[in-house]
Amino acid sequence: MIFILPTIAAINLQIEKQSSNEVMILDLNNPAIFNLNVTNHGPSDDFLFYTFFGITTQPTGTVHINQGETKDVQIQILPSYNLKTGFSTFNLFIQAGDRSETEKQLTVRIVDLKDAFEVGSGEINPETSSLQVYIHNKVNFDFGEINVTFSSVFFDFGESFSLGQNERKNFDVQLNKEDFKKLMAGFYTLKG
Repeated sequence: MIFILPTIAAINLQIEKQSSNEVMILDLNNPAIFNLNVTNHGPSDDFLFYTFFGITTQPTGTVHINQGETKDVQIQILPSYNLKTGFSTFNLFIQAGDRSETEKQLTVRIVDLKDAFEVGSGEINPETSSLQVYIHNKVNFDFGEINVTFSSVFFDFGESFSLGQNERKNFDVQLNKEDFKKLMAGFYTLKG
């Protein structure tokens, strides 16, 4: 009598998340990006990365990782349904060619576009009649090239510039001397 026992193949991956503070901006159709370092301690295989949290836009198809090889894999995920702001944790599944799977928990911060920025100003310098205004990207998201209009009762100007992750841009504004003379103590609204 001969017994044939099926061999049980188990996926043997070491997965380390290299990125941190991932963010998904509501109102933008841009994915949250996770950078993973994946080491294959099992046999060479093609691995499929997917999640039920959203639509996995990268990588497309499978990723081949040889036995003993470490590969950097960038995961990009778009939401597939309406999300609320806050933190959301979900499972990323990694499936081998034999359909065995492992999973990695990932967390993303979901914010409204308006909450990703801080716009403000410093104090008015009476000697130079100037003011410094700023825009600060408060999240780990590269907005690339943006167009911003700053407006107040004392000035109105626009700028185009690149705004990277957690970056702050400052702008010096010359105030009209006549407007400056009319200033009264108090608070003034700055819109950006």
